[in-house]
Amino acid sequence: GIGKDYIDLIKTAKNLQQNGSLWRYMPEIPLPTIRMTSKDHKQNEVTGLPFITQNISMIHVHKTGGTSLVTAFSQSIRKYKFKG
Repeated sequence: GIGKDYIDLIKTAKNLQQNGSLWRYMPEIPLPTIRMTSKDHKQNEVTGLPFITQNISMIHVHKTGGTSLVTAFSQSIRKYKFKG
């Protein structure tokens, strides 16, 4: 199949993983999370139901603008005092 062209890369990656050197010098990848909930337990004016707690996690994918998203995400946590 199509994967046969990549078998050497897969074998190399598996060997690096097994000897513990695959990710040894990679930069840290932050995985910020945020929990948004109503501080005063108000109800949604439209539905009349309590606001649902939202848990959001963001995965930073390098070279996709992730640094800007992590920065904005972190600023939101601080600005709105969400639990991160």
